[in-house]
Amino acid sequence: MKKEYFILNDVSYKIVSSGIGVYETNEGIQLFPEVTAKNDQVEQELSEIHLYHNNGFQTGVKRIKELAGKKYVWEEAYNDQGEEAGFLCVLEHENVTQGIIEIMDVGRNEITLKWKGKANIFWSDSFGADVPFETVLQMKLPKKRRVTIDAYKTVKTKVNKDLEIELLNFPEVESAAYKMQETRIWTDFNVTLYFKVTYKGTEYLGNVVYTNGKNNYETFFDKSCSLKIVHDGFGWSDFAFEFVFCVESGS
Repeated sequence: MKKEYFILNDVSYKIVSSGIGVYETNEGIQLFPEVTAKNDQVEQELSEIHLYHNNGFQTGVKRIKELAGKKYVWEEAYNDQGEEAGFLCVLEHENVTQGIIEIMDVGRNEITLKWKGKANIFWSDSFGADVPFETVLQMKLPKKRRVTIDAYKTVKTKVNKDLEIELLNFPEVESAAYKMQETRIWTDFNVTLYFKVTYKGTEYLGNVVYTNGKNNYETFFDKSCSLKIVHDGFGWSDFAFEFVFCVESGS
């Protein structure tokens, strides 16, 4: 496997940290890669860089292993779906203006990707606009997977061949949320969201109790399930009503 590296223009940097967020959505897996690299031999203003995807990008696949060999291309700062090519922070947070992310390999616990493109820095003639960069990253896949369910599209999402999550009383929660929005009494949100998890053919029940506000909640889930499932909030607009759950394999 190719060794990790980061090159900005013609300068090599040492990778000091990297990571990747993996979100499960109705449409498929969404990725959030990031990396920090340093070079103490260059001028201070250019000595540390941070490349990242702030809002992530949709991969169009449902299973992690299906990512291997996939390539995602941005001809400019945003693609046709409105997804950013990324951001590069050197002096300020500036746009990646072109980019290609290639998933080189996917193991059981690790993912390797190559990310190259151009980004704005606006520091000097050599480090101004559309500065080329290239990096190869080997990152641990997170043990916790974030599953996002947009209830406006479906209240049931199949995370993988073994796991499905279904919201059982979304209309009740939606009604309480819009009532709170209309009255603007944010503490007047007291409702319980019920959900069902089907894992390896067995059904498990859980619920989320919201008390005096949407951000004050507690998750209760069947302890006989080998998965740990915890609610991680929700948000909504005129176009989406998204619930987030963190899923982790039990010990």
